[in-house]
Amino acid sequence: MSVDEKAGGPHSAMDEVTDQTNLRDDSLELARWLEESGRRKLKPGWLDGLSKPSQSSAPALAVKPKRITQPALLWLLAFVALSYMQFFLIDVQLTIVSMPRIIVFIAVPALTGT
Repeated sequence: MSVDEKAGGPHSAMDEVTDQTNLRDDSLELARWLEESGRRKLKPGWLDGLSKPSQSSAPALAVKPKRITQPALLWLLAFVALSYMQFFLIDVQLTIVSMPRIIVFIAVPALTGT
């Protein structure tokens, strides 16, 4: 019993032949593409045009700092985070202090001097 039959579908010998044929076709197509790409010549100047932006597009590509990373906003966020943490810790401490006290008496046998 094959894996496909366990999964619910019959697996025939024809399916295996089709899979092998598709694999061969893909391999041949890849081999043809690699041969063709190996025959092509690299033009000397086309890569320079990709790596260096032109002078007219330089102002358009200027990077502006994102609003979230501005120092004043980062300080404000840090202050808010520390304030909330302090509020939370004080709230926890006040909750602990306001809990009712539990007084437990333990019976100790009396010591007699006999």
